[in-house]
Amino acid sequence: MSSKQCLNVVWFVVCFILAPFSLAHASGLEAGSWGGKVRAGPGKNYDQIGSLQNGDPVVLLKRFDVASSEYPWFELTFKGGQVGYQWGGILCAFETAVEGVYKQCEKDNRPLVPRLFACSEEAGLRSKNSKRETQIKFVANGPRNTDRFEIYWLDYDGQRKKYKTLTPGQSWTVKTYPSHPWLVLRVSNSGEKSCFALVRGRKQSSELQVR
Repeated sequence: MSSKQCLNVVWFVVCFILAPFSLAHASGLEAGSWGGKVRAGPGKNYDQIGSLQNGDPVVLLKRFDVASSEYPWFELTFKGGQVGYQWGGILCAFETAVEGVYKQCEKDNRPLVPRLFACSEEAGLRSKNSKRETQIKFVANGPRNTDRFEIYWLDYDGQRKKYKTLTPGQSWTVKTYPSHPWLVLRVSNSGEKSCFALVRGRKQSSELQVR
């Protein structure tokens, strides 16, 4: 596996898991597309609402088995939270095999992810002066009608400063510095908060999928 592939694995995904993964046991599963049309529903009779390039990432939300087809259709999110449908025969897997898609992706267009830290490290992190600018894009690219996410900057004293709340389908890009930490909290429908990710940017622009 290349270093780029490992950097693109979201913090809770283990790189060596190779067993096929079924949406019967999980939602919000990352996959890729071989390219082609994105439709408004699970079938070629639905209107085209978008398109993808070979290697573009998607998040699979729901599977639709079709009796006359070798592959199912999938409801998915793409390009920053848009929702549409693609046939499994033009979808593919990155590191983890996915049940119902064609095979492993030959290209990987996923953006670089920020530097990831354990949530337990928050007390020891604070912003430091820096002249180099960068940016982080936060994308709430998960199932609809689910948790929201609060994004905090940790200031020069390590104190949380709330900047943004994202709901599924939304994204937000912040101009920042590689020495500035950002905290993402998951907020459940009941209001309970838990740490989702703690990150710092890279020299290059990066993107964090929150779901």
